[in-house]
Amino acid sequence: MRTILYILPPFFTSTFGVHDLVNLISPSLDEGTVHLEEEAKEIWNELNPSNIPTIPTYQRNWDIINIQRIIVNTFTFDSFTEIARLKALQLQKSGAWLQAIPTSNIGTLMDNNSFRVCVALRIGSSVCRPYNCICGAQVSVHGRHGLHCGRGSGRFSRHNELSDILKLETFGPWSKEAQDLVHTTGTNLNQISGDSRSKPFLTQENIFGNTTRKCRLRF
Repeated sequence: MRTILYILPPFFTSTFGVHDLVNLISPSLDEGTVHLEEEAKEIWNELNPSNIPTIPTYQRNWDIINIQRIIVNTFTFDSFTEIARLKALQLQKSGAWLQAIPTSNIGTLMDNNSFRVCVALRIGSSVCRPYNCICGAQVSVHGRHGLHCGRGSGRFSRHNELSDILKLETFGPWSKEAQDLVHTTGTNLNQISGDSRSKPFLTQENIFGNTTRKCRLRF
């Protein structure tokens, strides 16, 4: 049955793709006269009752129906964290990092341990042994606490990478466009991370008495 599950989408894609050609060659034939088409439809209806893609000539549309059924019937999660992880994996760009060329010249070459952690976080497997973080929190085998720990170094390194991209400096033009860019980016960081310190860290605001020093954008 598993083999049939995999071959049905490409079979239907080809079948529906040649219907017009078959009708053109032999107008007297019914649409279901393609060899084994009716048998395949019966199997599909048993697996996915009355669920036919709107555009049946694209295999991706058939695969999506299959995948959604497998997720609903096979995967059960007991926490919102696991549900969020699964939904994140279904986003269009969630696997884009796997397409990056691994080269040290542009900083995309990952060491073995970093790659292991990335894959483990993606598929939900164990990353480490349970231990107590320096902030006092208990770290589970999934190792996700480090992604949001207030005393973790990884979060600051990500901010530094963003600063390098934006060329944040202590001197330079501070135009309205630059202020709007930093304000919008900082607000988005706050909303996504939930950390109120994200925006001040991005703008490098240091308050000494009544004096506020902000970084400048250099273009």
